[in-house]
Amino acid sequence: MEHLHLPKNTATPGPEEVPYVGTEDYDGGPFLTYPTRQGKSHMLKAASESRWGPNVFVVMPVAELEAFIQTWLFFGLLKELLGEMCNASQFISTADSPATFERRLNTSPLIPMAKNWVNLVLSSDDTRENKQAQYDRIADCLQLTRSMLHAIQYSSRPDFNRQIILSIASVAELFMAAANQAYQIRDLGLQNKCPATWAFLLHSDPESAELMKRHGYCPSEIHRIRNTFMMLSTIHFLTWMDRIDSTASHDHCNDRECLSRLNNIRPNLVKHWLSNCHCHTLTVDMPKVIAILSRGGLPLLSFIRTPLDDGISLEIIEASPSTNFVAISHVWSDGLGNPVSNSLPECQLQHLIDLVQPFTGKNIGEERSSRVLIWLDTLLCPVNPPEARAMAIKQMKKPYTDAAFVLVLDSALYKVDSLGLGPIEKGLLIFTTQWMRRLWTLQEGALADKLYFQFKDKAVDLKQLMDQVLEIHNTDVGRDYLALDVATAYGKLRNFFHGYIEAAGPDLATVEEALQYRSVSVPTDEPLLIAGLLQLDLSYVLNGPESTRMQRLWHLMPLAPKGIPPNIIFRPELRLSEPGFRWAPQTFLAFKNPRNAIGLSIADPEDHRVLLTPAGLETRFAGLHIEMPEVPEGLPRNPWDIFRGSTDNDIFCRYGDGTWFYMKINDLVTNVSTLSFGSNTLRAMLRDRSKRYALILSKPFQFNISDTANTGLLVHYEDEQAKPPIVHSEVPVAIGANLGATGILYEAAWQSAQTLLEDELTGQFTSLGIDDEDQQKEDPTYSTLVASLEQKLLRIAENVGEEGPLYDALQAINQQRNAYRLFQAVIASLYLANNTIYIQPTVSPKKCLSSTIHLDMADYDTLVSMIANHEEAAIFRRFDALNIKNLLYMQAELVHLEAELRQIELDEKASIDPRKIPYPFSVYVCLVDYNNDLLIGVCRQDRALLQYLSLRKVARPASNAISFLQAWLDRPEGGDFFLKGREAWIWDAEKDLLSLDCEQPSKDTLTFLINEVMVPWYHRLWGYKVKPTATPNCDGVWQYDKWKLGLIANVISTLLASLLPSISILILYFLPKPVSRLVVILFFSILFSLILSLVSTSRRIEVFAATTA
Repeated sequence: MEHLHLPKNTATPGPEEVPYVGTEDYDGGPFLTYPTRQGKSHMLKAASESRWGPNVFVVMPVAELEAFIQTWLFFGLLKELLGEMCNASQFISTADSPATFERRLNTSPLIPMAKNWVNLVLSSDDTRENKQAQYDRIADCLQLTRSMLHAIQYSSRPDFNRQIILSIASVAELFMAAANQAYQIRDLGLQNKCPATWAFLLHSDPESAELMKRHGYCPSEIHRIRNTFMMLSTIHFLTWMDRIDSTASHDHCNDRECLSRLNNIRPNLVKHWLSNCHCHTLTVDMPKVIAILSRGGLPLLSFIRTPLDDGISLEIIEASPSTNFVAISHVWSDGLGNPVSNSLPECQLQHLIDLVQPFTGKNIGEERSSRVLIWLDTLLCPVNPPEARAMAIKQMKKPYTDAAFVLVLDSALYKVDSLGLGPIEKGLLIFTTQWMRRLWTLQEGALADKLYFQFKDKAVDLKQLMDQVLEIHNTDVGRDYLALDVATAYGKLRNFFHGYIEAAGPDLATVEEALQYRSVSVPTDEPLLIAGLLQLDLSYVLNGPESTRMQRLWHLMPLAPKGIPPNIIFRPELRLSEPGFRWAPQTFLAFKNPRNAIGLSIADPEDHRVLLTPAGLETRFAGLHIEMPEVPEGLPRNPWDIFRGSTDNDIFCRYGDGTWFYMKINDLVTNVSTLSFGSNTLRAMLRDRSKRYALILSKPFQFNISDTANTGLLVHYEDEQAKPPIVHSEVPVAIGANLGATGILYEAAWQSAQTLLEDELTGQFTSLGIDDEDQQKEDPTYSTLVASLEQKLLRIAENVGEEGPLYDALQAINQQRNAYRLFQAVIASLYLANNTIYIQPTVSPKKCLSSTIHLDMADYDTLVSMIANHEEAAIFRRFDALNIKNLLYMQAELVHLEAELRQIELDEKASIDPRKIPYPFSVYVCLVDYNNDLLIGVCRQDRALLQYLSLRKVARPASNAISFLQAWLDRPEGGDFFLKGREAWIWDAEKDLLSLDCEQPSKDTLTFLINEVMVPWYHRLWGYKVKPTATPNCDGVWQYDKWKLGLIANVISTLLASLLPSISILILYFLPKPVSRLVVILFFSILFSLILSLVSTSRRIEVFAATTA
């Protein structure tokens, strides 16, 4: 594979030779039909159907298979793309090791040929349609090649030469780059029809992994490289690139973490720059640092070299907006970290000054006393007291955003001389450093305006380096995808604050993807960094015990861009234990698998409304109720060892209509014992009758589609009657439909098992009442019953016959083995252990975990229909603030236009231009010559004022009308949360709402009390029992007639008007004393004025006049 580029930074010889194993030349015909022409059309079926592949490849001798594949997929691709430009003999040469094989492949002519082909296509005058057809044909050839290589790799042929597979894939990747350049496919996401990647062939390749370990890579770094870089050429390049920091032993490391690099916070982290150095330690003036931090300033280290003793003096200064300084980003374990004190050895600081000096524009040799300004977290982030450290953390972004330069120091890069290395190799060295795997460095690299990486000879500007890489990507077809991988890694680092994400800010999915494979020495620092990247309030996260930082971060998460992703509940990771937050992951660093990134597993957050409540996370998903059937007592548990293969964490489930699917614990669950159900198995947990279980589905599950896979969350109800129900998560599960042969087999076995449960034999087992497995084996009567059961099971199985759907299903599953024995085993599994659970859809949203899947979902038309039937729900935003702002803007515009007009008038009066003499006397003449913007603006403002005045006069809606509308929007029988995003919160601004209900009740106090107090009180006590709910689009909603309520108010008012004078006269008649009469008159006068205010909308003057009269 000579066409693949290798690094200069390697001491290992080049890759192994690829043998030429062909037995005949390629026939020159179309690539896609070569197997058909060779009488091997079944090969095409092997590529398209994964189940066929293993069978096809197992029966062919490996030598014949290798020869056919190499002739077709290697030489056939060459012929298909390059045509007459190449000859097969150009790619075959004598092997360097003839003892192993005589001839080998030589791909050194490939890149020049590919470049010539690209230029030929670009200069061609073919029509656009012809070029599109050519590109589509090449893409089809590459897709078929990928499918064949995938089928071979996952077949049971470990003896197939891996070098042949990799050589074909590398050629295919080169042709993919050439085709995309030749046919000008710019957008690889939307326009590209070729395979996205070929690197999957190395993901599970043990030889490649072993080779990388020999080059000094940690297993965790190998895992990161394979899941980060997309191109085979990139992974091949890194496989042969020596790790500079390869002295550490990785014998005990794993795919998840590098144990040799994990450093706890300890004093011996501090190192001298020079070996055997005993220089003194420099400590900063911490009170001055804290004083600067307390007033919101940025402290800097000001170093001055002293010419006499070649020492340095250190001073703390405060940065101003114009101060140019260099911020240092480093890996603490490399020697510049100090977790216990704000001090460092002088030799380290001397070396630091030497590195930073070139950025000041001054040469040390010419001016020994030049000042160097540096920001370094080790010295300027107070270790103590905690309050001062919190102040420094709150403004941790500031040093990297304000710095003129950010210099990255990594011990591995400092050992490499950049001179002689190409841009791609320098880029890959940078993006595989330990600096790229630390947590805080993510923010530091993302924020920096000018980011430099220090090599042994000089600091390299990352932006200039990426410009060179992009030039290679656009012009060099041989290194196209190498450069693309490097540019992609650069984008992931820099796009947080300097790219396409800048407008909205990064969301949680973006942040989590960037956190993959990073680590931190202090776990409680993780929520601080995430809060900073999401631009959340760091003060809130810091305000409290360190152990609760992650909980406080999740409390702020709704304020982040896109908020809390709903599907986060399906994450197979450790979660917080605090009530209300048991759905939230403890960390994003524990699970090193990019397939689990939020952005790759979660639908658009607008698909589900998410609310963070004191009880937990409130959201809605499709759900299924779970019922575990009772197992009759006394049945043997497994007397023949016929279903030991199934585990207690894999369960077959039967849907209500007879459809079958499997449920098992999600393979990504890293440590089952740490989840909520402890050491219990899935089956044992579901047999717990004290809990009621349900299954939440990440997306609606289509039971009628075979091989459908889905992610779910097994939960139990904590409060099923709450609205919405409160559930407690148990474990993430994977589910998949079993329709074809497996579904047929299990449904038939289940029907047979149900028949057996009603058989007299079951009663005989139960009557013995022996549950202990050892006692069952010793009891002779029990053994006789077991033998009878075995014979009965066999007779049921043999009754299947040798034709029909069930027999075909058994043959498809069991192939050459005893099909009846399989059926017997499945029946026994379902009968004896009841190895299944029953699933039913959630039928009532009031009682279930989440709503059922509604085919007729609510929308704006539903809302319109509801408002048309309920005038009081015609509530709209008044937008007071916007209207007032609009009026203020127009007012300000008119002020300027008025001043401009006055200046024009003064100028015209002083003018001697005869044409302008009539202006003061004729409006028409003036308007003809001048724009009438002022008059138009005045009219526009007047209209706006009158319109807003009209809006202000429109009544506010009644509080019960607002509550009704909000409740209807949330009710499953009503709006069912159909409004998404900002639209869902329109009616929460109650002070900014108006009502278009023309039949609003009178504003008098009596009517208000009847509508707002008496009717709700009556309804709670009695009304809901007797009044029907036949209200269109509002099931469960009661409506009381406003006219009748008004009539009640009028009757009460009339009665009071009649009774009050009569009662007062009657009382006065029976009071003989004048003083008593005066007191009664005073009382009834006050009572009269109060009742008049209560039952009418009279003004104060009218109440006063009526009372006086």
